[in-house]
Amino acid sequence: MDSTNQFVELILENNKAIISPSLGCALRSLTIGQKRQSPKQIIVGGDGNISPNKLPEKTGSFLMIPWPNRILNGNLIVDNQKFELPINSDLFAIHGLLRERSWNICQQTANSVKCSIDLQSPWPFKGEVFYGAKIYEDRFVQSISIKAGENKHPFPVGFGLHPWFKRDLGSGNSYLHIPGQKSVWVLDENMVATGERKKPEGALNFKKVQFPKTGLLDHCFEIIPETISEIIWPDILTLKIQSSSNMSFLQVYASEGSLCVEPQSCAVDSFRLTQERKLNSGTIMLDPEQVVTATTIWQWE
Repeated sequence: MDSTNQFVELILENNKAIISPSLGCALRSLTIGQKRQSPKQIIVGGDGNISPNKLPEKTGSFLMIPWPNRILNGNLIVDNQKFELPINSDLFAIHGLLRERSWNICQQTANSVKCSIDLQSPWPFKGEVFYGAKIYEDRFVQSISIKAGENKHPFPVGFGLHPWFKRDLGSGNSYLHIPGQKSVWVLDENMVATGERKKPEGALNFKKVQFPKTGLLDHCFEIIPETISEIIWPDILTLKIQSSSNMSFLQVYASEGSLCVEPQSCAVDSFRLTQERKLNSGTIMLDPEQVVTATTIWQWE
């Protein structure tokens, strides 16, 4: 089904999600209709008129595939062979290759959609990606599947979502709680992952509920798989984020008007860390025609 210039609206009762298949399958708006309260838009840029042809920076929620986060100098090394990926942010190839491409709509109902896209150059390996979204009375469920093609060798993949949540829904700034937080991945002054991890302390310790400080946070946390993290808008809404066991990393970025809490499958520059034999960075190696599937659930109360 052609997705050009088309929105997909998923509606159930007072809940509504708007997705742009023609713009990387980005989630553009997520409106939550709670009992005894007016509906709340929790995504930056989701209010008012939304352009089907443009995703403004720092709005919506986009997909990061076939890698989330950053790859230093765009260098991808697989089986001692070097591939060059386009650098689009300082020293890095960042956030994958699919967020500006148009996806195909495979299936659609009133409250769900499934879309697909092929992996293409400059990604050097064949594969197909599927994205699914479904809205319920109290939650929004998203899934990502990657199926490897008939490649000669296994190849690395990673994936994630990059939502720009509103800081303030009308009762003041939001708070963050990550009770399953295990560690913080250490970055050097150029935001390059060293492969080291440290205990979350002070302003980086979200095992206790605290305010994410603007300008301080752009960190990758490892969490206990399948544990729930929370964004809390006082007296209005709590959003519980729970992902499948193969998405046990959270990148957290705090800016003036938004809070990014990004479920993802791996740490910063994990493909390089794997080559350097830094363990447990989250890199997934896909054999020919193998499939990996991940899910994230955003539940509200």
